Amino acid sequence: MTVDARIHRVHRAVLYVESRLFEPLSVDEVALAVRGSPFHLQRLFTDVYGISVAGYVRARRLSEASRMLRETDMTVLRIALRCQYGSQAAFTRAFKKYFGTSPAAYREGAEHELKEVGPATVLELCHRDNLQATPRMLWQHQPRPLHGIWSEADLGRLEDFTRQQDVLAARFGEDTEAVGLGGEMLPGGRIRFFLGVDASVEPVSDGPEELVAAALPSGLYAVFSHHGPAASVRESISFFAQSWKPPSSVRKADRPSAELFSLRDRHADSLDVRLWVAVT
Repeated sequence: MTVDARIHRVHRAVLYVESRLFEPLSVDEVALAVRGSPFHLQRLFTDVYGISVAGYVRARRLSEASRMLRETDMTVLRIALRCQYGSQAAFTRAFKKYFGTSPAAYREGAEHELKEVGPATVLELCHRDNLQATPRMLWQHQPRPLHGIWSEADLGRLEDFTRQQDVLAARFGEDTEAVGLGGEMLPGGRIRFFLGVDASVEPVSDGPEELVAAALPSGLYAVFSHHGPAASVRESISFFAQSWKPPSSVRKADRPSAELFSLRDRHADSLDVRLWVAVT
């Protein structure tokens, strides 16, 4: 893949931001560091990454704050000040708006929006630059019955997810479409999730795990498309969550969202995943 000058310029800005993430930062300062105007940098950054420079700084600081909450015993106030918030109250408001839960509840393992953002690499910038933030709206008129397995995984360990996909492929066959349903967030950055197939699909082999019933609920979904490495799926989810500006009549629904993909592609260099976000 040819990396064009646009992505190089944005990556230079990212490197500058990352080197000063826990210091006071302004867009003017970042633009000066990469020898460009604030207006041009903002437009370029949004075109390539999907959000503004300030949005990236906010997402990275809050993502680092979430890591500190999970992995350290630092107080919420100390984390707030380290992340350049003037008070614990201001930090709590920003954290709750971004993740959908308070810092204290997040630390206890409460369910939250999966919006953590890592430092942007050149490959991630190229990946985001190729994504479309406008979804296709789709109605699931009837619940879609599924059967499969409930599992737990560390959000930072791709192998936890592919291990379950291997189990499902052995059970139902390589050419089967898999459906993953969002589940319960657990302490320590873990998630409990369902991975299954259409209930009409018969197993081709036995397995130690008992199959359980589930369903993709009926209703309206905003369907996004990820095309790229499996390791970049979370980056795509973050891009869609931050970049899509739904009309005022559309809001997220209290139903599980889903990921649909072919089990045959799970170890391929490029994976096609349809991300179904439940809306109303």
